[in-house]
Amino acid sequence: MVWNCVVSGMKSTPWEHGRFPVRLYYNNLYPGSLPLVRFESNIFHPNIGPTRYLKIPSQVLEPTFLAPKMDVRMILLAIQHILVYPDQSLSARVNKKALYLYQTNRPHYNYRVAYVANKHSATSGDAGTHIIKAERFAGT
Repeated sequence: MVWNCVVSGMKSTPWEHGRFPVRLYYNNLYPGSLPLVRFESNIFHPNIGPTRYLKIPSQVLEPTFLAPKMDVRMILLAIQHILVYPDQSLSARVNKKALYLYQTNRPHYNYRVAYVANKHSATSGDAGTHIIKAERFAGT
């Protein structure tokens, strides 16, 4: 099952003006495993590499976190949180340049993130609103 989604950047963060299209790819093990998360455009983030897949933090994969109540909206909220608070563990480092800036030069990292968010800002009348949207991909 595939869902097309839009994740809005969290308010009062460098991500706040962005609306980021993502696809969630579910397998037959859901809800025992989280879907693969792929951004539809390039994102500058320590946990998102050149293939645009989000490396989901290990604490999100813990069995106590995974539950039937972990619906699409909860997953999108988790993605929103991960954008602001990247996982800095060794296993999640897929964009070393973004991680280096995040750890050593936060103002420059925030500038880069805000630039990306502004490139993905809403152009319609709902700009600035806090929207998380999901719809099932046709034919799945």
